[in-house]
Amino acid sequence: MLQIVDPEFPRDQYARARRHLARKILGFGVAREWPPGLPARQDIDSGIVIPVIDASAGSSGLAVLAAAAFGDETFLRPLLRSLEIAGFPSRDEGRLR
Repeated sequence: MLQIVDPEFPRDQYARARRHLARKILGFGVAREWPPGLPARQDIDSGIVIPVIDASAGSSGLAVLAAAAFGDETFLRPLLRSLEIAGFPSRDEGRLR
């Protein structure tokens, strides 16, 4: 909610996080849990990180929210594409679950 109080600070923070954590792979978007090159460890908070591509479900979920909040369609679309496949959505009578 810092966007309401000081729009420039959170935009700068988002740009930095995107630069270090965002990944696009074959049209799909994911986010890393940690910047590349830093020693990383999995913990209960970060959950499972997919090896090789360093994709984190927790970080990717928060990236969806951040990309939407900042109107970053170029990253949001690939993230939602990943969610569509990895989330195993079910459509029933016009509803999405």
